[in-house]
Amino acid sequence: MAFAKILIYSNIITMEYITASEKETFNLGKTLAKKLKGGEIIGLNGNLGAGKTILAKGIAKGLGIKQNITSPTFILMKIYQVKNRKSKGYVILMLIELVQLKI
Repeated sequence: MAFAKILIYSNIITMEYITASEKETFNLGKTLAKKLKGGEIIGLNGNLGAGKTILAKGIAKGLGIKQNITSPTFILMKIYQVKNRKSKGYVILMLIELVQLKI
């Protein structure tokens, strides 16, 4: 049984990943972070408990963000940043909860 099935939308490509464990999902996030060049917008789509926050924690770890990453479910947006040693600027990770509203 899959642990997480997550669709990743970016300004470059759309990918679907299915992972078998929380650790695998976290490590996928770390791997994705290493491929980021800056300026990417990544959207995660998955059901509640699909592993989106675990993936975001892995991305944050890969970017060097040491803060505790939590789901923005009831806050709607969280911003994390860390100084980037290479560019002497900042790396910013924003987690935004977008809810589909039915009117």
